[in-house]
Amino acid sequence: MADQSPTRIIKTVAPIRICDNGRWTGTWFDEHDKIFNTSVYPYSEVQIEVFHASAQDDRIVLRAKNFSKWIDE
Repeated sequence: MADQSPTRIIKTVAPIRICDNGRWTGTWFDEHDKIFNTSVYPYSEVQIEVFHASAQDDRIVLRAKNFSKWIDE
């Protein structure tokens, strides 16, 4: 990989859902639907670094930091 800075960095976090009970949530024909879900910490974190096409040899590089694994596509 070339040593260049990304043109954009996108970061997001979301809690991990551990319990999701309910029926057809979000369907237009079920007017009386109920749902219960629980989420916990630690959050799932995602960071996307965008580079110019000519700046990288690989188009997609996935780094699973918690598992010390890299997947290059």
